Amino acid sequence: MNSQKRTKIFRKQYHPAFCCAAELDFSEDRENLMYREEFILNTAPNRIDLLVIKKESGVVLKNNIGAIFQKYNILEYKSPKDGRMLNAYYITNAYANLLIGYSLGPKSFDDVTVTFIRNSMPQKLMEFFRDNGYTICKYAAGIYHVTKAS
Repeated sequence: MNSQKRTKIFRKQYHPAFCCAAELDFSEDRENLMYREEFILNTAPNRIDLLVIKKESGVVLKNNIGAIFQKYNILEYKSPKDGRMLNAYYITNAYANLLIGYSLGPKSFDDVTVTFIRNSMPQKLMEFFRDNGYTICKYAAGIYHVTKAS
């Protein structure tokens, strides 16, 4: 075979060896464990409904929601029928983590807000916040600003 036709670049695959080593390490508990290598979390790509980026960090926006925005702002629309708001909260926070982790702009959570747009207050999610040390302030009619108490 002509060497010019063999242009594939082979890269080292570390994951298979890692997975085998991990299974060996946990071999005493094999009957209690299941393994899923390179587990796919979702069939579709993760997508933020709307990412609003302020051109200048220090600018205070004039509308009620925009006034509490940081530089990077994740807006997620939730249907009135969507009752899984705690799941949505975890997933949307994962989006914020991905933005920071992939170096797509924000340097820390101080640069990011997460906003849910919904026709009514998600009562169970607000209970979760209260029970877990978050502060909830009514910012304007229908707008609640939730922060983690320090």
